[in-house]
Amino acid sequence: MFRVLRKPIQSILPSTNVAALASRKVWYSKCTAIALRPQTGKHFRPFSSEDEAQLTSVLSSKPRHVARHIRQSMLNSRKRVLQFRNSVTYLMILLQSRLQKKDISPAEATAIVESLMRECVDLHQGDMAHLLFRASIRFRKYGLEVTPPLVKYLYESYRKDNAKDLMNNMAEELCADEAFRFLSVLAFLFGGSASRAKELLAQIPKGTITTEEYCSLVETYGMTRAYDDIKALLKDLEGEPNVSLDAVYSAAACAVSGNHALINELVEAAIQKNIKFSEAAMGSILRSTFQYNEVNTINDVYAAEETLREQLQVPSLGMAAETAVISKCTEILSKTRASGDELMLQKISHLKAVIDTAVQNDEVDLIDSSLMMSLIKGYGVLAKFDEMKDCFETLKKAGAIKDHRLYDEMIKWFAYSYNLKEVIAFKEEMSENGIYHTPFTYHNVFKVLDKYYPRMVEKYLAEMRSKGMRIESFMYPTLLRVFAELQDFNTVERLYKEAKDRVSQEGGFLNPGVIIQMLRYNVNDLERCQAIIHDAENYGLLATQSVQAEILHLYSRNQKYEELQAFLAKIPNKSQDMYRVLLKDAVKRKDKKDFLRIISEIESSQMTVGERLFSVMIVGASNFRDGERVKKYISKAQDSDQVRTPMFFCDAAVAYSRLGDLDAVDQCWKDLLESKMVITMPVYNRFLDLYMNSNNMGMVQEILDTMMKLVPPNPVTATTVVDMLGKMGRIQEMEAVLDQMSKSANATPTLVTYHQAMNAYAKCGDVVKIEEVRDKIRKAGFQENHVTYNIMFEGYGRAKRYENLEELIQERKDKKIAMEEFGYVVLLNAYSRARMKENVEALVDEMVNSGVNLSSRMLATIASSYSAVENTTQMEHYIKILRNHPTAVCGMWSPSL
Repeated sequence: MFRVLRKPIQSILPSTNVAALASRKVWYSKCTAIALRPQTGKHFRPFSSEDEAQLTSVLSSKPRHVARHIRQSMLNSRKRVLQFRNSVTYLMILLQSRLQKKDISPAEATAIVESLMRECVDLHQGDMAHLLFRASIRFRKYGLEVTPPLVKYLYESYRKDNAKDLMNNMAEELCADEAFRFLSVLAFLFGGSASRAKELLAQIPKGTITTEEYCSLVETYGMTRAYDDIKALLKDLEGEPNVSLDAVYSAAACAVSGNHALINELVEAAIQKNIKFSEAAMGSILRSTFQYNEVNTINDVYAAEETLREQLQVPSLGMAAETAVISKCTEILSKTRASGDELMLQKISHLKAVIDTAVQNDEVDLIDSSLMMSLIKGYGVLAKFDEMKDCFETLKKAGAIKDHRLYDEMIKWFAYSYNLKEVIAFKEEMSENGIYHTPFTYHNVFKVLDKYYPRMVEKYLAEMRSKGMRIESFMYPTLLRVFAELQDFNTVERLYKEAKDRVSQEGGFLNPGVIIQMLRYNVNDLERCQAIIHDAENYGLLATQSVQAEILHLYSRNQKYEELQAFLAKIPNKSQDMYRVLLKDAVKRKDKKDFLRIISEIESSQMTVGERLFSVMIVGASNFRDGERVKKYISKAQDSDQVRTPMFFCDAAVAYSRLGDLDAVDQCWKDLLESKMVITMPVYNRFLDLYMNSNNMGMVQEILDTMMKLVPPNPVTATTVVDMLGKMGRIQEMEAVLDQMSKSANATPTLVTYHQAMNAYAKCGDVVKIEEVRDKIRKAGFQENHVTYNIMFEGYGRAKRYENLEELIQERKDKKIAMEEFGYVVLLNAYSRARMKENVEALVDEMVNSGVNLSSRMLATIASSYSAVENTTQMEHYIKILRNHPTAVCGMWSPSL
């Protein structure tokens, strides 16, 4: 979209239009072109004779692959649950026939039934699990074994419903048959009839219960939170010659994973009795250690792993433990944005080798899904996205993709890496394959699209609602930000009301981000903001630090310093967010003394200064042209372990740019690339602004090239280009970009885009073009605001259309769009250029009478205007006021407009 800056007089968009770009191969390879296609969905294909033939063939040639085949057929069917039910029903008929003819071994039939019942659990198909269980009982006469896992799967498939009556009734029915007595014990336990289960268990001779059955009993005790029964059973089994205590203790370690104290007891007992835990048990013990101990760094993770290994005296804790290590490291690295290390990469490589071996041996069904998830997470957190994608494709070809979870994990990590093209590609692949979408699927898509692709968010939100899915609490902040960007006032208010109503009706907590976004959206409407603050108080959010900081920002923005101090007095301890607001306020007031006082207060408090606070200190010091402090704060930040996002490099570049050190700006961009951090859209746009302002078109093109590898054109970046061309006077190219944006589905012009174009026309007084753009604003459904009128004031002033200027002023008053500082500055400059003495004096009187804040900038403009109309007395009066103003700086005068 932006391959033009190397040519001096070319469009910033492609040489023809945006549609031409969409025709390029890159767009059709799973990216935005797919996303913009209408969602037609697949036609439903009923269970056919072809499906029957395929299922029969798989059962004959590879019985172990039956469940995998059914999963794959579900992925390719729009009505996946119906496809599953039809497949299972037909398979039961087929299985009975094969068992009768002895064309399949009972062991293979048992394995098939177990795998299908496991699928019933995942799909919440309790009635189908019940059908399979009943069929298994009937098939006993053909040699099929009814195993304890079948009872467990039956219970779990009904978990969302009350399955206790079902389990109790079934237990009463089965216990009459001695062969089913042990299964009845499990069923009674699941049914909540612990005393009945205990009574029946006592009737079964110990010697007839196998190790596997004892393990199932321990697992059932764990699922029903009967931890005391586990301890009693382990004690009772001591000395039993036909029972493997290693296996039973291992089952117990997995069953009591939620009880850390009991796990410690098990580990101590196992060490005393020289019991060897299984790999699954050691993984469960290590996960419990991570959960209940203070494990906050990668080194803590490795230390906990090594301590357990030495404690159990084993050379390795096994694959389950390594998976736990990878998952915990991933969690820590995601929070801290630190980089991984060689040891973690070795563990991930080992895990991949295990999975690759299973794929090669056609045993992928035996691999636990948690291993696959850990592998994707590991590659994702190490930013090895090519390897992550290759791994996913391997698993997909092997038929290991059971449901949405691996897709969601891929989308999450590509969203984290800001690779929008891959996010959209995987999202659309899910749609094409009929794979179930979760709220997290849409949340990750919304998060990466954000306000930079508002129309696409709008499209996917409509799609989500059409699927009958509701907006979850964690989605509201992003959606509020997007629709605020679209200036869709009704939707913003509707979403806000919906979020509050959800909390009122269902309980829980209101997301603080909702209040923050609403305060930002209404920052110029104090009355509305007071109502939002009242809501925050009602929902118990005034104690939230981020909300407190946003309220301070509101008062600072509107210069309500009495309210700011009163609110500040109620807060016992200032947070980093609050210090950021106070520092920015001092910079805004040009009060370096207060700025340094606040920094001194931060340093004396001995709080750990985070990256964002460092950034405010750096940018603030650059506003005061204090190069030494800029370098000092940057050095402190780099020496700390707090620099974790690309925005720090961006803020450092802004500071150096203000100091005029362009070489340092280049170095910031290089350091950012070398850091391997994920570059987000705000960072791209900020660097584009910096290089455009310095007229470094080579770097602008380099950044655009870097960006376009990952993200399609968006309205924010395109608006930046429109602004640049307008300021450079390249009006024809600017118009071409604007025209192509209008034809684009991704980069549709926003109100800011139109304002930038209008501003370019205003600089040369082209009122005809200004009115054309104004027409487009109205047709696009945007609301004109104070910025719109300020630009029109400038344009009509430059064109010397003073009668029309007066009409615009009256029109603005009629629409109740309040005048603010910049609007007065524009009008004063227009009148003073025309030597319109009466207008200047009348406007100043209006300002004074209205109580508008007379900042140093405003005082300088007034003095300059009186000088232009030769009112020396008033000029001297305002110069005197200006000199005594606390934020006045040497040489201040009217800005050049």
